[in-house]
Amino acid sequence: MQLGERTCDIYFNATGNLHNVPTNVWKFVTGGYQVTKKWLSYREQSLLGQSLTPVEVREAILASILLLQPSLDDNYQVCQAEAYSWPPNSTSKEIS
Repeated sequence: MQLGERTCDIYFNATGNLHNVPTNVWKFVTGGYQVTKKWLSYREQSLLGQSLTPVEVREAILASILLLQPSLDDNYQVCQAEAYSWPPNSTSKEIS
């Protein structure tokens, strides 16, 4: 399963939380950062002067990206195979 076989609840404080966050969404790392944890850290009330809004919670689309990852990887491979150098040289593909 791309999203993981379990979910977890994430508590910000006594009243703020996210429920049923897929484990692979919580653990997803890119550029050395745990993405969801980093995203949430930039939305702390002390930094923003307000609590995390429902709209901000809905905008966290990492689960969608994880579900799309196989097709994104396939698309990357196709693009890489079709790439050519610019400016053209003797080893690059001809453009038809």
